[in-house]
Amino acid sequence: MSWSHIRELLPLKTMEEKLYYEEEVNKGFLGVRDLQHIIARKAFLRRNNANLQLTRQSKIPFNAFKDPVILDALGLKDNFLEESSDEADDKD
Repeated sequence: MSWSHIRELLPLKTMEEKLYYEEEVNKGFLGVRDLQHIIARKAFLRRNNANLQLTRQSKIPFNAFKDPVILDALGLKDNFLEESSDEADDKD
């Protein structure tokens, strides 16, 4: 890792978070811009949130959700609600 990578990791709050992003850089040979992008996407927090929703009895292993779907590009508002196709058909 270069000094530029380390500079991006220094402001992070926890050592666990820093180590996660360091591992991502080393595993994926990420450049500084790529590191900035995954930090901005909050990949560490999203992975931890996904893990918190799993129970010990769950058949889904921890850290299974490594690349969450980011729908920011859709420009959805905070109050957006999903509806099933059946509900959409009922409204027509």
